[in-house]
Amino acid sequence: MKKLSIVILSLLSSVAYSIEDLKLGYDLDDNVDLLKKFYEKYGYATRYVYRYEINSYFSLSSGGVGHYDFDDPHDQGENWSIEPWSYLDFPPEIRFAPGFSGYDLVPGYRHGCFGKSPLRYGDVEGDGDPELVIMHSQIMKIFSPHYGRLVFSMYYDGSDWEPNDQYIRQAFEGAPMPPLEQQYHGYSAIWQHSVYQGGQLEPGVRVYSKLFAGDFDKDGNPDLIKWQKAFVSNNKTESIAWNKVRNSLTHYERDLATQKRLENGVTGEYLPQITLDVVIEGWLRENELTWQQGFPSFSECPGEEGKLIPEMHDPLLNDPDVLQ
Repeated sequence: MKKLSIVILSLLSSVAYSIEDLKLGYDLDDNVDLLKKFYEKYGYATRYVYRYEINSYFSLSSGGVGHYDFDDPHDQGENWSIEPWSYLDFPPEIRFAPGFSGYDLVPGYRHGCFGKSPLRYGDVEGDGDPELVIMHSQIMKIFSPHYGRLVFSMYYDGSDWEPNDQYIRQAFEGAPMPPLEQQYHGYSAIWQHSVYQGGQLEPGVRVYSKLFAGDFDKDGNPDLIKWQKAFVSNNKTESIAWNKVRNSLTHYERDLATQKRLENGVTGEYLPQITLDVVIEGWLRENELTWQQGFPSFSECPGEEGKLIPEMHDPLLNDPDVLQ
């Protein structure tokens, strides 16, 4: 079973948890014998599975997350639907809402090729209760089988940009391209299509997020830090391709004792906290955590395995952080 290499420098700090032990599930299409076994017992098969015990599996399909126990003769499979996490925030720089006109952030060929193995398994906060980590489209989801729900979610790549001029030229159907001051180093994919209706080219937006896990405030409750960067394309008359327009840090905490006192009770979720950026920056410095050490960092694309995801560490972003 492959391991997902995610360096969080846990050896350098007792505060930061290591999530480098996330293990990859596999595609049932690549395991005919197990596929048949699912059909024989349950009458259907899911797509991606992870075997956490000899005859017990978690699964991921378009319908949600499942659990199967082949040792239980009465087991009919357990399924949880995955609704959008209520605290998932859409990047504000993107000029359309998710699902607008059927279009969502689904370029498909970026993100380190996580779509080929979207189901992972591991103990995110080191409490002995493992989670399922799902890389779905551009969204990372942490699902807790113990609580039967999503406990965290974020856009690790919330970008809206088209890096290939070929598609822009096709949009003009042989007509002259606009002057350089109206062209961009990266184009908004949704506004690219408006050219067919006489619209204007619009600059692309690239939004990336990294995740860090640990008890950063040292209060005994596990924390997550989301470090998000947003970049907007310059036009082609400028030598600098992208400008950083936002660099934000968000602190999430799972405090089960406090959740017991809330109306909804214990959900096991990592709830957003009101924590100043300067405080979170201090936690990162204290634990010697840089952009490259956040999750995700390493590609799984053919020929790029183990290398930094090119888009998230692009020198053209004109941001020293992405190279550290």
